[in-house]
Amino acid sequence: MKAIALVVILAACSKSGVDETAAKQLFDAIDLPNVKPGESDLTVDDHGKIWAVAERDRFATEIELHGLTVTTVEHAMDGVPDGNDTESIAWLSPGHFVIGIEGQQTATAGLLFAELRPDGHLAVTRTRMLTEDEMGVKLDKNHGTEAVCGKGDDVIAGIEERGTFADGKRWAPLVRVSADHTSLVKLHLTTAAGKLSALDCQFQPDGSIDFVGIERHFGVERILHGVLAPGATEVTPTVVLDLSPTIHDTYNMEGIARLTDGRTVMINDNQSVHIEGTTKLFVLKR
Repeated sequence: MKAIALVVILAACSKSGVDETAAKQLFDAIDLPNVKPGESDLTVDDHGKIWAVAERDRFATEIELHGLTVTTVEHAMDGVPDGNDTESIAWLSPGHFVIGIEGQQTATAGLLFAELRPDGHLAVTRTRMLTEDEMGVKLDKNHGTEAVCGKGDDVIAGIEERGTFADGKRWAPLVRVSADHTSLVKLHLTTAAGKLSALDCQFQPDGSIDFVGIERHFGVERILHGVLAPGATEVTPTVVLDLSPTIHDTYNMEGIARLTDGRTVMINDNQSVHIEGTTKLFVLKR
């Protein structure tokens, strides 16, 4: 989400900087100097390569991790509808991805199914827009498909817009799209202000889905973990790690993925009204 109305709030938030001692115990931060600004999500393919998607530039970046260094390859994205930000990405099967979008000036959310072509481009082959009835919330602009994960033709779209339970607590919509049939799961958020910004899923043999996600806002930067049981309509996650005491709003974490060796990686979005700092890949140590 990049609402211009947040400029005043952003300017008012004093960044006290990173607690470097604590940070070194939590993660390795690797600079990504050759990627587009505004990276907004991560996924991992069947070869263990990491993929990132830029929110406003029409590029996805393939990242190979070598210890504490990386090599990158950019892939142009073709067929993204004008007026949309590409907020999230998930690998579905060899050569096939899904990309989550939100309207820049319209209250929309959707999924773009794309394939990797021989020329290296990621080409959109099908679009699936989501309705407010399917999401269970009334959308505002810039509050669309902020997170996505999936496998094959089974996709979970995490929506940035929030709903409210009867007790006033907030939930994030998880819209499961399977063979174009949809079902809604309400993800209990752990703070009053936080919103869902990323998801990574692992589909289990018993039909459950093990997931990690990021809940974030100003002053909120939490890694969540949960298990979505078959047929569940609500899920309550646990907080795996609260990053806010360590990074103090310095990094806007917008992507998360689990590597084949079990480690978790994240990426920050350095583009708001202006580009601030560098894009980094954060490799968690636990």
